[in-house]
Amino acid sequence: MSPNGEEKIKRVIRFVLSAVLLFGLFQDSFATISGNWLTVQLLNHNQEFNSLELTVSLKTESEWQTKKIVWPANHAQSFLETDFDLGHHKSIDVLKIIWPSAEEQILNEVEANQVLAVEKPKFPLPPSNLFARVVSQNQIDLIWKDNSDNEIGFSVERSEYADRDFKEVGRVPANKNIFSDKTVKENATYYYRVRAVSENGLSIFDGAYQKTEENTGLVLEDVTQPLRMYPNPSRDFLDVRVNNDIMGDVIVKFLDEKGKELKSLKFRKNITDLKRKVDISALPFGIYMVEVSLVGYRSLFKNS
Repeated sequence: MSPNGEEKIKRVIRFVLSAVLLFGLFQDSFATISGNWLTVQLLNHNQEFNSLELTVSLKTESEWQTKKIVWPANHAQSFLETDFDLGHHKSIDVLKIIWPSAEEQILNEVEANQVLAVEKPKFPLPPSNLFARVVSQNQIDLIWKDNSDNEIGFSVERSEYADRDFKEVGRVPANKNIFSDKTVKENATYYYRVRAVSENGLSIFDGAYQKTEENTGLVLEDVTQPLRMYPNPSRDFLDVRVNNDIMGDVIVKFLDEKGKELKSLKFRKNITDLKRKVDISALPFGIYMVEVSLVGYRSLFKNS
């Protein structure tokens, strides 16, 4: 074969290889273009999330994708990004962001193929002083303090374990702070937690627990607060204990479920751990709110 013929064959081979390579690159590019995606850009204008973890989850049909992001210490940028491959899905049913402060932000019906910038919204203040009381072997009543002014309701969750498997058992509308759980079983211990719900998302939880095999002399204590009232329910005397560094006058008011004041007393607090026994024998049978103005917390007891 002449030199010219060999050169022609080499050129043909190079052309074929180049065509195969280009087709392969084109296939990859086509696959990338045809697949849907979402980039979530988390904004951190105040640099409050350094070294803290965020969780971003999204749901398409019945499938969830979750990514955990740790904001680097001394991170100079005011945002971080995370990418999701959505395949053939052109929208996201639910996008959930758990911020480092534990509030949950929920976005529904998010369009695909965009860079979505998300800033932490104003979440409702969480409820506090959640108390649980056994009414019967098949009913536990919950009451809590409403601290928010922008909630659309409250979500009540329950579990038989202190640290897992919580499921929502009910919701109550805004400004209502009482819930009756009538689905409990006899001789069981239940753990409850409540959080405020708003248009922006969900607050952190406040929690309590209760045992259905007991219904008298209960000590119902929210361990995150310095106020205790016991026994619960009570018949004649209620022990009030305030353990904090605030000194001054303590005003205790007994209110009915409509907020009407039935009894009031005042005493001086000049020590850290103050204990007082309050006579409630004159109060009629019922459920009451007890408001302590020094700390602003509320608790529930049953006079029976």
